[in-house]
Amino acid sequence: MLGEGGSALIIVPGALISLITSIALMPQVIRFSRRHKLFDPKDQRKIHTREISRLGGVGMAGALVLGLVFLGMGAEEVRLWLLDPSVLPGVVGILLMWVVGLLDDLFFLRARVKLLLQIFVASVVVLMGGYSIEAFIVPFWNIPVPFGMAGYLLSIFWIVSIVNAVNLIDGMDGLAGSVVGMATLVLAVVSILEGDMTLAAFLFVLLGAIGGFLVFNFPPAKIFMGDGGSHFLGMSLAVAPFLFDGPSITTLSLIPVILLLSVPIFDTIAAILRRTRKRISIGEPDNEHIHHKLLALGLSSRKVLLTLVSYSSLMGAISLYWRLEGGFLGMFLALAGGVGGMILFFAVSAAYHRKVG
Repeated sequence: MLGEGGSALIIVPGALISLITSIALMPQVIRFSRRHKLFDPKDQRKIHTREISRLGGVGMAGALVLGLVFLGMGAEEVRLWLLDPSVLPGVVGILLMWVVGLLDDLFFLRARVKLLLQIFVASVVVLMGGYSIEAFIVPFWNIPVPFGMAGYLLSIFWIVSIVNAVNLIDGMDGLAGSVVGMATLVLAVVSILEGDMTLAAFLFVLLGAIGGFLVFNFPPAKIFMGDGGSHFLGMSLAVAPFLFDGPSITTLSLIPVILLLSVPIFDTIAAILRRTRKRISIGEPDNEHIHHKLLALGLSSRKVLLTLVSYSSLMGAISLYWRLEGGFLGMFLALAGGVGGMILFFAVSAAYHRKVG
């Protein structure tokens, strides 16, 4: 356990400072974007028609940094935790991945260049932190299948995959922020119930940054998170299993994040299969993501948001139970939730294709 007791006293003020900072920064970012015409491009993946800032990630990153500075100054155990050799690379990696996304927001990087930068940052974080997914655990039998040195490569793949999953789901007002915010809240509650107040303090600061952004991102959005924001949030959740369970983990440590991000993960898998079938680049945007299909079926933007966040909340409850209780029932619920989600995705896709032909 990383830290207990004392850091609980600064969880609330730390989160409030992050929230207030995020709320205060967003209007400044919006004005800066208007002055320099840094608006989100209109492509097939996006549904907006107005000129909207794409630099919301700047406000979230700034709020996280200020919140962490407050935590570090207010509690020695938090400062020591942040400087821990297995923690610091993950936290720094969050900011480095944000920089990659910000570069794309500013200079519209080619998809291949952006992917190479993602892999580079993930590789640095994995090597510096010693992050390794060292074994696959066979469900129900708990039999470990070691990965050996390949565990480091799997960690890189995991990080890049989660970052891109969050990036791809960011196509509708409030969606990515709400899904990741729900996931962060669940992980923060888990850390409290497990007695790890230091990690909880970090997660609540992150949640405050997301909350301040959502004030301006709920429909109709005044600002988008951009690639900087999606990379920032995706990296935060990608390194979460290593912050919870240490640098060497098994696939069991990944299950909570997989459940919490099942919407973007399913949507990413579907996008890869769809674009591969059509023989187009995986990085090519389209308008067949899950939120596009629900909109095409007649749901309003708010109802689509409510539907997907409600499903994420259900998966959050399953994730919470699995993490705290585990056992046969926990694994069964996790698998049932995942299979149920895939069935719903197929059902929505089938209804969509029947309607559009």
